Amino acid sequence: MNTDTSSSQADCIALPQQLDYAHCTELRLAIEASRGQPLALDAHHVEFLGGAGAELLLATRAEWAARELPFELKQPSDEFLKGMERLGLPHDCLLERGSA
Repeated sequence: MNTDTSSSQADCIALPQQLDYAHCTELRLAIEASRGQPLALDAHHVEFLGGAGAELLLATRAEWAARELPFELKQPSDEFLKGMERLGLPHDCLLERGSA
């Protein structure tokens, strides 16, 4: 998992290929390290989105929104979008309109 930290822009965390329960702990720790700052998550390489991964992303987006901090899910892969559909999640629950 890569993080790119710069004071002038959002932390960018590359999501793992398998965004499932087994990979959520490491991702959660990376997200917690970004609390209080703008956050971008790069979903370009995600090959599987499971329920635990989606729950973590939804909770993160809700927390950033409650704190009025910028949150962006960037470059969702086709498999990420298919995972959202399989889980019954509308694209706009994580993605800004027009991002997908």
